[in-house]
Amino acid sequence: MPKDVCRRVLAEAEQTAEKRGEAVRRKDDRDRAKAKAVLRKRYPRMPLSDLEEVLGHAFIKGSGRVGRASGQSVERRASLAIGAHIRHNYTPYDDMLNRGEVNREQARNHVWKTVKDVKLTWTGEASNIPQRNNSCC
Repeated sequence: MPKDVCRRVLAEAEQTAEKRGEAVRRKDDRDRAKAKAVLRKRYPRMPLSDLEEVLGHAFIKGSGRVGRASGQSVERRASLAIGAHIRHNYTPYDDMLNRGEVNREQARNHVWKTVKDVKLTWTGEASNIPQRNNSCC
């Protein structure tokens, strides 16, 4: 009897696998679209290339990155993801850590003002044009 139940369950799972997979893809697409809308609304002056990079990095399912943090609003996850993106791409944060000059907390404190300034520029609240730190990544 238990073997029959197991076979039936496996057969039903196989029959519905494609449908369930499509439902997951639709949900993932909706989640990505929502994250993109939040990012565009909150950071309207963010370059499109940065937007796509953030979506393709921080919001990837299964990545364990900040954009996928459960229990956080999409707005909070967006803010954290943008902060991380700026820190790694617009500041010497990674270089400082790689050279062993400071620990993570010290490096974050050192680049905090730049992260804040870039965020303000991308929100439209400041007018400076941030430049990427091309020595990283």
